[in-house]
Amino acid sequence: MKSEQQAEADVRVTMSFYAADLRAVSELRRRLRERDETLRLDRARALRGLLHATPQVDLLAYAVIQYREDAAKPGPREAELVEERFTVVLHGADLKKLDEVVDDLDAQGIRMNRSYVVRGLLRSMPAVEVLAPAFKRYLAAFPDGRTLRHRRPKTSPGKRK
Repeated sequence: MKSEQQAEADVRVTMSFYAADLRAVSELRRRLRERDETLRLDRARALRGLLHATPQVDLLAYAVIQYREDAAKPGPREAELVEERFTVVLHGADLKKLDEVVDDLDAQGIRMNRSYVVRGLLRSMPAVEVLAPAFKRYLAAFPDGRTLRHRRPKTSPGKRK
């Protein structure tokens, strides 16, 4: 019972993104908005929706593709420094899915973290025509992009809890 509750709880996660990753999120947001004006999303909702809509097996495949591409490159994996540390609230079930992919890769001797798995997804994501219906379903289930349980109570400026 407790693990089921943990799987449903929202969790704040910070990931490291390169400029190419941030451009991919911006491009996803732009293309979704062009396809359907109701899919006007901020970066956090776009990333949450993308992770929610992507099956675990696809996350694994995209991560392996990214790993192979990086292994074929001479020198460092990235030519640039981390652009941003991006914090997002993920659904517990989506975080569990992400962590299971990291564990599956680790079992195969491939050392990756959550950021790397998300990077693989961002750089190989499906066409917007495939994603748009999944985003519509996601937003119908989670209108504010996350469960209501995670919202912090509002306090007045002088009061802290």
